[in-house]
Amino acid sequence: MVGRKTYELMPKDEFQKECQYYIFTHSKIDLKAPNIKATNEDPATFVKKLKNKNINQIMIAGGSQLNTAFLKANFIDEIYLDIEPYLLGKGIPLFQPIDTECELKLLSKKVENSTIQLHYKVIK
Repeated sequence: MVGRKTYELMPKDEFQKECQYYIFTHSKIDLKAPNIKATNEDPATFVKKLKNKNINQIMIAGGSQLNTAFLKANFIDEIYLDIEPYLLGKGIPLFQPIDTECELKLLSKKVENSTIQLHYKVIK
């Protein structure tokens, strides 16, 4: 799952041929490869369709809008958070403001080439 804004920033060669990609958008977009499809459905409707196809694991690589929509729908079980060795003057938040708190449990941490990856389980 990729949000439209994230999709537009991704180079075409970053999309793996063996994976199916779904872009969440309300706009008409240019699809970069045959394994990329666009949808304007809400997360609950879309996830229900995937479950009917026996797809039970999905990865979200979106911005704050898509991440928040899936979090509010209670569809996020795990979060991988990469901390890169760069300081930005400003950036895009991981989530939009929400009315609830979300407890996380650290499952693992990994350091590779100055990048730290934290793997969390969402406590429900």
